[in-house]
Amino acid sequence: MSDNAYQLIRYTNNDVMRKIELALVDPLCKTLFSGIVDSVSTRYRYNPLDVETWVTHGVHSYTLKPAVAETIWLPLLRLAQLVHCAAYDYNPYATRLPLPNAIPLGRLVEINTEAPELSITLARPIINPLLKHFSSIRLLRNCIVLVQEAIERGLEWIGRALEATLERGKDCSWNWGAYWGIQRDEFLERVEGAMVRKAQVSYARIEEIKTEDGEGAMILHPTESSLAKHIEEVSKGRIMVSSQPNTFNIDFDLEDSSSNEFLSLFA
Repeated sequence: MSDNAYQLIRYTNNDVMRKIELALVDPLCKTLFSGIVDSVSTRYRYNPLDVETWVTHGVHSYTLKPAVAETIWLPLLRLAQLVHCAAYDYNPYATRLPLPNAIPLGRLVEINTEAPELSITLARPIINPLLKHFSSIRLLRNCIVLVQEAIERGLEWIGRALEATLERGKDCSWNWGAYWGIQRDEFLERVEGAMVRKAQVSYARIEEIKTEDGEGAMILHPTESSLAKHIEEVSKGRIMVSSQPNTFNIDFDLEDSSSNEFLSLFA
């Protein structure tokens, strides 16, 4: 990332999409990313009317209606495609070659991360586990929750990977705009350019509200003072964002057991 790019990311335990939007800054990029994850899928709550009951040789089984199952599943598949397009700088609009379903170790090392569980959704052939027949409603509902949790973990993984990519800037081969046919340099230019403009606006705001006391000392508005020095330094190109350890406070607590449960759906 360029020296004069400013970014402030505060990670919390909820609203994962908001984290990514804070990292992206650029309005177009934020719109494209948020469009992948349909809130209907992540906020879906079980409804008995969405279930079909089957009886085979006296044995009952339960399935989600196909339209509902696909609605919940599709964002997970799209996230996997987004990640793999980024890893390979794969423009789906410029090639007829199939999208690779595995990420090379070197690409993962490049952004210092582990392989995402999202990749399993691109294995061939793969069946949406929500279309399976379940022996009980409880198991069906549990499957829905596992898929929704996998979507959230996928977004968290993308947040970390995206941050690592932006920190390396043009030295990183990942292209998070490839899914939409955006070239790597254009994507970085959009995001970094938006960061610089945001920093400049923030610094201009500080200049407007500061006052002078008798000795000429600068006094800042309480809501701005904690960021003033950092914004001024960044906007003048004197420090890199990655040199501020407290700025990137990333501590995602991934549930290994939940991940294993999700992966077991494909066994």
